Amino acid sequence: MDRGNSQVRCVRVQDSIECAQRMLNNTADFGIFGPESVLQIGALAWDGMTVVKELRHSDRADNPVDYESVVLVRNEHQGGTEGLQGAKFCHPGLFYDRSQRWSERFLKHFERTVVPVECERDGVSPAEIEASAMSRFFSSACRPGAWSNNPEEDERLKELFPNLCELCDPDSNTCDYPRNGSGSENSHAEAVRCLIRGGTAAYVAREVAQDIFNGELREHVDSFAYLCPNGTLQSITFNENPCVWLRQPWRVVVASDPMAVQLPQLMNDWFNTGRSEPWKDAIKSIITSESSVVHRPQSLQRLRDYVRSIREIPIDFNFCSTRASWCTTSADEYDKCKVISAGGLTSGVLPTVECRNPRSNVVECLRDISTNGSDFMGIDSNYGFLARNIYNLTAAMYAETESNRYSSVVILVRANATFRGLDSLRDARACFPEYGGIAKVTFVSAAKAEGLFPQNNCNFSVLLGEFFGESCVPGASDPLHDPTGHTPENICSLCRHSVMPVRPIVEVDASVDGDRISKRSVPMPRTDGEETPVGEDGEEPPVEDEEPPADDEEESPVEDPVEEEHYPEYDEEKKTKIRQQLDRIPGNCNADGTNRYFGNQGALRCLAEVGDVAVVELQYLKKHAQELLLNPHDFRVLCRNGSLAAYTGFDVDSDCVMTTIIDGEIVVRRDSTRRDGIVNALTSFDLYFQVQPDFKMYNIFAGVKHLLFKDSTIGLVPANSTDLSTSVRNYIELFDDVEVCQRGGAFKVSLNIFLIFATVFITIVRLR
Repeated sequence: MDRGNSQVRCVRVQDSIECAQRMLNNTADFGIFGPESVLQIGALAWDGMTVVKELRHSDRADNPVDYESVVLVRNEHQGGTEGLQGAKFCHPGLFYDRSQRWSERFLKHFERTVVPVECERDGVSPAEIEASAMSRFFSSACRPGAWSNNPEEDERLKELFPNLCELCDPDSNTCDYPRNGSGSENSHAEAVRCLIRGGTAAYVAREVAQDIFNGELREHVDSFAYLCPNGTLQSITFNENPCVWLRQPWRVVVASDPMAVQLPQLMNDWFNTGRSEPWKDAIKSIITSESSVVHRPQSLQRLRDYVRSIREIPIDFNFCSTRASWCTTSADEYDKCKVISAGGLTSGVLPTVECRNPRSNVVECLRDISTNGSDFMGIDSNYGFLARNIYNLTAAMYAETESNRYSSVVILVRANATFRGLDSLRDARACFPEYGGIAKVTFVSAAKAEGLFPQNNCNFSVLLGEFFGESCVPGASDPLHDPTGHTPENICSLCRHSVMPVRPIVEVDASVDGDRISKRSVPMPRTDGEETPVGEDGEEPPVEDEEPPADDEEESPVEDPVEEEHYPEYDEEKKTKIRQQLDRIPGNCNADGTNRYFGNQGALRCLAEVGDVAVVELQYLKKHAQELLLNPHDFRVLCRNGSLAAYTGFDVDSDCVMTTIIDGEIVVRRDSTRRDGIVNALTSFDLYFQVQPDFKMYNIFAGVKHLLFKDSTIGLVPANSTDLSTSVRNYIELFDDVEVCQRGGAFKVSLNIFLIFATVFITIVRLR
């Protein structure tokens, strides 16, 4: 593309949405978009783009659209669409992949148009409501495929409404047509054959209907007719332009508005004039892939107007009050949610998704869900404890994580420590990244497993406070993290306010094994050799333009520097002065960047400066140490079996870590009636967006990471799935104690309420 006097430069993007964003901000001029992506962008109402060319398939270059749907009925049918009550319905199947390109909206357009629903009668989730209504409306049917993309719900619905499978293959229990090994690509032809065998209505592709009645089923053509959306019938014989129910656009070339007039002429020049050049051949190959021929529309139209000329852009509606609201924590998350919601809307996914205006942080969202303000959100695994223990939420789905980005928790001590086993950590000064994080839950779970904590004690904060000495567990005093206010004071006593970036002081420690001499790095709060000034009220003046400690940025772990770091050395008087400065830093137990020891990096800093042990996530410790100018060999991992790692540093094998888990999950209220719908919607997004519309919903968005999902996410799996990875099972086991405590807490509340009422009743009886 770059050879010769090329007029085109390729801009690499991850998906069609990023391409559209680049065109809107004038960093790209044109792109190729599939029909579902065009519909998605149209639903977003992003102005500033114009359709300049259609890319039609060479075998169907005269067709104005890619494909259309028709309804076939018997010739004697009467009563229009209302006359379909009690019909025997043949459907091509709810399949969607790269060979079966009908979206859910296309596949369900007919039934959603003609089948009335009774919201209060038909069920709770959209899939159940639709299946129940169809079972009542049609006497029998064959409706293959996934009625819900939530596997458990799909199986349950097929057991509840077996008449919707009665016209399928009687020799199979799969609710499908007879197959000859050809897969789902012949489903439309099978639906027509189902009609011939005794069905009374079929919803299929127009092209398939015409081909099969002109060939294999020619002798039956006079027995059937097209049913139009207005209720009239049309003959199949000699009818090249029958009435259709829905139409799908072709792939198109879209230009930014400033290029809309110039680009068609440039493309004509690239394709039709001048001598052959490598860059012209390359652009032709890209544009005409998939056996496409370039066709110019009758007129240039804005993208949204072009779509409307072919089919309506769907409008969001709250189907039977099943809409699910997604809690967001920033304007970027809200924007990404709107893109996902638009893709779901145009694809036909129910329930529709409403994006809640951003809350200030994740904890506010957890509270919002618990009070019915929102229905669900994706959380980092570090919020799993708060979600369950404080806000009574539970998992609807788990995030499958890239294997090299699992979260592994380790217990980290100083290199010359003599700890052996968890019990030896009693009264030690402990550093944790955050009050409700997986580090805290992992330690409590391990301590219970070893009998150090009583199994029936669910007050994890008290357990930690009684076990450790002075500690820093950021967020422990925050009412949003612990509404009960029962947190022991000692688990905040080590926390300090965030001040200047640190530089290490060095102590030579000859007690480390072998000839390796570890230089103990103790970060200092000032870099200019002067004491930190302290005001009359004991507070330090704020530091301008200081960045708070980074919290677990999910970059690839940083390798050790090639060159050995050199750490400055100080005499004992200087070391004493630095430690006194640390002691004068005001306390701060906040779970944010104002706390010097917040997050994974902060916990490592805490261990280096004031602690004896830190419970942290392993995979980014090298990066954190490098950023803090700490020597990794000043630390050693205390392994799961109670022994110290053979070598200093952060390189340990999987047997040494406390646990390895996934990075995140989708949480809902425990009593949510929308759980099945949410699982179906998110699974549908995961499935459909891999094909069309083209949107990588787990990836970076608008240049920002970790929006709605962690970037390490590669997919979602329902919480009730029987096929869970080891890392997912580890995560579930990690919270078993929390789940038991929540159920026990609910039982205790119910028992207390019962005893109160019983006491009142007995008192009233006695008073009588």
